[in-house]
Amino acid sequence: MLNVLKVRIYPNKQQEIALNRNLGCARFVWNYYLNKTNNQYQETGFGMTYCQMAKDLTQLKKLSNYEWLAESTAATLQQALKNLESAFKNFFEKRAKFPKFKSKHKKQSIRYPESCSIKKRCDPGDLQSPSCSAPRQGGLKLPKIGVVKAKITRQITGKIKSVTLSKTSTDKYFACLLFETEDKATISKSNDLLTLSIRDWVCPECQTHHHRDENAAKNLRQEGLRILSTNTEGHSEFQACGETVRLVNTCIKKQVSVNQESPATLP
Repeated sequence: MLNVLKVRIYPNKQQEIALNRNLGCARFVWNYYLNKTNNQYQETGFGMTYCQMAKDLTQLKKLSNYEWLAESTAATLQQALKNLESAFKNFFEKRAKFPKFKSKHKKQSIRYPESCSIKKRCDPGDLQSPSCSAPRQGGLKLPKIGVVKAKITRQITGKIKSVTLSKTSTDKYFACLLFETEDKATISKSNDLLTLSIRDWVCPECQTHHHRDENAAKNLRQEGLRILSTNTEGHSEFQACGETVRLVNTCIKKQVSVNQESPATLP
């Protein structure tokens, strides 16, 4: 199953400069292609798709006036284009307002869709260990940034799917980690003998106590996190702790329940 943890990070001066550069590049890409899409739509009646914007961005970075875009992580710029495409889809499907231009004076965010990990702090006796490449610098490892000091309040043992980094208007930095966890309470068979009046039950195989309302809440949360982690049409960028999208009369036509009330696993 998927889980989310929001942590505060404390970049040093050099890392802060690099993070601000990444935020600035992603903000520029968003604003540049928002303006270009608007102009193209007014001229032709058709906007730009993600593939068209990504192809154009590749050529844009080759121009001498825009070579500085290569200093940012390519994946974060591509993610900004995906966010923009999703923002237009949400607008035309009447789920959100029209996309706005971004400002560096307000909250900013970028998403690292890959290559992020937790770097554990090394003990003095482990400095010779090959796995200890950054002694006494435990934290969150980000592409082109390095290991950033982070206040991680719980142990993360699963794979990190993505990291959404945000900067507040007061210059504080946070990271939302979307990661996989093992659901130890999941059982392999459903209990078809239960009626709706029975809210508590014990699994006859593992003797684990279950509460159906709690299971339903976990299933809803799990399905929401699954949607956040996908890039499918219609709900691709509802990111946890990510871009601000104000939904209007949100309605998901097709919903898929992970486990129903009786806790059964997916095939």
